[in-house]
Amino acid sequence: MLNKEFTTASEVTQTCLMCHSEAGKQVMQTIHWTWEYTTKDGQQLGKNNVINNYCISVSSNEPRCTSCHVGYGYKNSETFAQMDETAVDCLICHDKKYFRPVFARSEGQPLSIMFAVMSTSMPESNPGFMSRKEYVDILAYVLSLSRYAPGDDELDYENGVLDEITIEARKRK
Repeated sequence: MLNKEFTTASEVTQTCLMCHSEAGKQVMQTIHWTWEYTTKDGQQLGKNNVINNYCISVSSNEPRCTSCHVGYGYKNSETFAQMDETAVDCLICHDKKYFRPVFARSEGQPLSIMFAVMSTSMPESNPGFMSRKEYVDILAYVLSLSRYAPGDDELDYENGVLDEITIEARKRK
């Protein structure tokens, strides 16, 4: 599932949604997606209904805007209204840096603990539904994203192998 080269952000999102099926819909309810805000006196502010210092021209500023706002492909308010969760850019928040604090908090612990947490709590919508092999593949992928050196053999979950691997501080290059 994750052991491939992705050529577009949309491919990444579609893969994420396979396990995190509700996450896209949840993101679409946040200000990071809607780009809207209601003031205390009821005025609606945002990209589709007011010009301000940030939303003068979304089309020419899209790379800057989407550094926080998590949707891609915005052209105008009509196309925006037709967008669905496949237009959520998961990597705005969940790039390789996302996992660094998780590994930092886990330093000194066996990798089996992280595997156990993943395989019993993820995906949020259906914990534990994947095979043990799929969970260990995701764990290997996250380790590689976080620049941990690969081992000589494929990561395995059998025979206590994950108990023998200790999470260490990531080596800086």
